[in-house]
Amino acid sequence: VSVEISGSLAAVQRKEVGEAFAGWQGERVSGTQSSEARGVGQSNPESPSVGTSNPEKSPYAVQTRDAADRFGWGETQKQPCFVIALEVLDNLPHDKVVSVDNCWMETRIVAITNNTTDTKDNSEYAEVLTPVSDLLIERTLRAVERASAQKSLFSKFVNFVSGADQKVRYLPTGSAKLLETLHNALPNHRLIAADFDSLPGVRMPGVSAPLVATQTGGGQTSDLQSYLEKVGQADVFFPTDFETLRVLDAAAAKKSPDQDRTGEFKPKSQVTTTRAFMEKWARVDATATGSGYNPLLQDFSNTKFFLS
Repeated sequence: VSVEISGSLAAVQRKEVGEAFAGWQGERVSGTQSSEARGVGQSNPESPSVGTSNPEKSPYAVQTRDAADRFGWGETQKQPCFVIALEVLDNLPHDKVVSVDNCWMETRIVAITNNTTDTKDNSEYAEVLTPVSDLLIERTLRAVERASAQKSLFSKFVNFVSGADQKVRYLPTGSAKLLETLHNALPNHRLIAADFDSLPGVRMPGVSAPLVATQTGGGQTSDLQSYLEKVGQADVFFPTDFETLRVLDAAAAKKSPDQDRTGEFKPKSQVTTTRAFMEKWARVDATATGSGYNPLLQDFSNTKFFLS
């Protein structure tokens, strides 16, 4: 099952994967094998399966919905399964918090109703700070602070010299909600997530600040100063703090964390570089070029894998 929140992208998946599956199924049923694919559970009647003449028995389906919405998963499914999220976390919602007089404030976005300027690029939205009251923000903030306390001195030094404003943080509340939903709906799942742990050219201040970009004429990409610019037209990408993700996952699973001799918090999930993951699991000999350059190993240096 593929879960896609975008209706247009879901349609593309139904077409492309459906055609690929149909071709594979045609090869599979040649000879003495049956032409009927075995189904693997009920498909969403509003999101038909693809790839066979009988959608209800296809092992592949696309469902157009929000994966972080618990209601969409239906009844709890206790059988073991894998959940694969490739470059999903960077586009999930984040909440901005700001430390004011040693007190964290959450950020609300409000529309400016009395905007009389004629400047085309002027923002129509503004930020308003209020004391943290959202429960999801509170839970995510605790995980971020716990992960920060566990980081090595070297990691803290890197954060310091990077110049990131430590009083401004972007919390991965979307990831926290997704993890909580998955552990509730699929309690025996294993999550494989790959995403960016850093992004180049970020112009906004703050820890885990996003890269905001839009397409200009000729297909060129233009980086913006704020996510309040070109609202609805720009792409917003957030880097993933994988140590924070480990803490969030452990909290969502409601499992007692492992502890070492010092009592330090040790979530059970693992984080590995993309290179190390590919060297262990991929056929890297098939992706090497004639010069010896291997994009699967040498590109994507700012990405990592999360394995629950």
